[in-house]
Formats: sequence, structure tokens, C-alpha cells
Amino acid sequence: PMNYKKWNGLLRYAMPLGDGSLSLTAMGYNGQWNSTDQIPQRAVDSGLIGRFGTLDDSAGGESNRYSLSADFSAPLAGGDFQTTAYWFRYRLNLFSNFSYFLNDPDNGDQFEQADDRNVYGLTGQWSRNTELFERPARWTLGYELRQDRIKPVGLYATRERQRLSTTREDNVVESSAGFFASNEMQWDDKFRSILGLRYDRYRFDVTALSEPVNSGDVSAGIWSPKLSL
Repeated sequence: PMNYKKWNGLLRYAMPLGDGSLSLTAMGYNGQWNSTDQIPQRAVDSGLIGRFGTLDDSAGGESNRYSLSADFSAPLAGGDFQTTAYWFRYRLNLFSNFSYFLNDPDNGDQFEQADDRNVYGLTGQWSRNTELFERPARWTLGYELRQDRIKPVGLYATRERQRLSTTREDNVVESSAGFFASNEMQWDDKFRSILGLRYDRYRFDVTALSEPVNSGDVSAGIWSPKLSL
């Protein structure tokens, strides 16, 4: 049995603001479960465990996520503007045991994957309908900004969900920014074109807590053109 227990909730409030509208949303989730991992056929054949049994009943996990977001939309410069600011807290502790007692006959081979992060973001776009070459055209400009602060992300050797040693543990800051522009043309009833260009930039900054030699940072960007007919 998974013994899955969860709760989740959502609260939203919307209101007019100037010429536009504003909505605020809060969400929460928490879940706990036991894993239904693979089991050895020979253990079932011998009667050691049943068909839905397990050799490690402490495998499973717990996860939660809490978020706040604000959405705003309003007319702007002859077009429509929409933007969303958000934050969420995410946590995962996942306990797995695929080989049972193969590597550690005394404590077993259970391990934990852990992730604890705060995420901040801002997205938005502005669109306007016009005419180009006497045909309907829609112009769009947009952006996406996000930063993940992970403190920490780790891999640990465990026994019955208790940590015994650290395989690896890091603090990570991952930042990204994306900007895009597009033009959509309706040439006639049967033919439409979309021309767009997007640029994305990422930066990864790792502080290795268990193995300092693994620390470092790197950044990279890419242009992505788009043409659809």
C-alpha cells in the first residue's frame, strides 16, 4: 500500500485596477507516500513477500510546494499588456532502494534525493493588432525572468529514511532571462505567417558543499529564430 496522504488548497482574489485587472493566487500542496518499487521475483516465489510486498517498507517520500502569484493585465499603447510575478517554495525528499543489500549488507542500499528551493519569476507580454500591407497583423513583445535558489540539492545514503552519509550536496543558483518578438500576418482566409525571434540567457552558479572542487559557474545564451507558414 502506498498510504498516500495529501492536502492541497487554492485561494484566489480578483479585482479591477485602473483600466485593467489584478488577480492574486495562493496555492499549497503537501504529499507523503510509500513507494511501490520493483521487487525480486524469487522473493515472491519463495513466499518471503507477497505480490504487493516490499523488502524495504521505508522507501517513499514527501514533497511540498507553496506559491504566490500576481497577474495584471491592462490596455497599453494601443495594445494589451499582461504580466505575472510569482514565487514558490518547493521541497522533495525521495527515498529509493533498488538493490536492497547488494552494496551495503549491514545498512542496506537505500538512498535519498533531496531538493529544497525557492523560485522567483516574472513573465509578461505586450500585443497589438495593426495592419501591414493592408493585411491584419499582430505584433507581440515578451519576456521571461526566473531564478532558482536551491539550498541544497543532495544525494545521501540512508537507512529507514535516516541519513548515514553524504554522497554529494550542493547549493545552486540558476538564473535565466528570455526575450522574444513576433509578427503574425493573416494574408488571406487560408494563409497565415508567423515570424519570431527569441533570445535566452542562462547562468548556473554551483557551490559544492561536499566536494569543493565541483564548485563553479557558467553562462550561455542562444538565439532562436522562428518561421511558420
